[in-house]
Amino acid sequence: MEAAFWQRLDEIITKTVRPMAARCDEESLFCGESVQALADAGFMGLPYPPELGGRGSSYESYVRCVERLSKACPSVGVTYATHVGLACHPLHAFGSPMQKESFLRPMLRGDKLGAFALTEPEAGSDVGGIATTAELDGGFYIINGHKIFITNAGRADIYILFARTGGQGTEGLSAFAVCSNDAGLLISAPQRKMGIRGAQTCELFFRNLCI
Repeated sequence: MEAAFWQRLDEIITKTVRPMAARCDEESLFCGESVQALADAGFMGLPYPPELGGRGSSYESYVRCVERLSKACPSVGVTYATHVGLACHPLHAFGSPMQKESFLRPMLRGDKLGAFALTEPEAGSDVGGIATTAELDGGFYIINGHKIFITNAGRADIYILFARTGGQGTEGLSAFAVCSNDAGLLISAPQRKMGIRGAQTCELFFRNLCI
């Protein structure tokens, strides 16, 4: 089973990832064909439990997969790692049963792509400086703010968004699952980069998004 697993990954890299790598970077072309091949082969939920739609492999296998993909095409490696490692993990570790069923399961199947919306103009390495707010209004949160350098933005279906619900510092932050079609989410054109251009990066603007 393990040998067949790595053989399938090598086939995807040989037939799809590596042949598209130069063009994706030169033309800032999103590496969607490679991502779809990985999804079709069941790699998007690699280290997560089968009962949630994952493959049930080890975290080590996921790391090795990222390494092999990144060696062939850094854009594919970054896109894949953002989805599997950054977007899926919070839902698996902390999501409610309803959130896991509604958001995580289709992400692990590869039906939906995830993104991780953390970085802001004045808050990246200093997560405690996040200024995006989520204010409780009745039974809903109203979100306003601005995120930058968000990998998979504009291509993702689900965004794990960090916003301030309490006081200062990291203890005042909460995470939300936001859908790409939620009213109040605005996405910029892809940002121009010096490299890894096949991994799409955009700014996000939240204007009274209600969740």
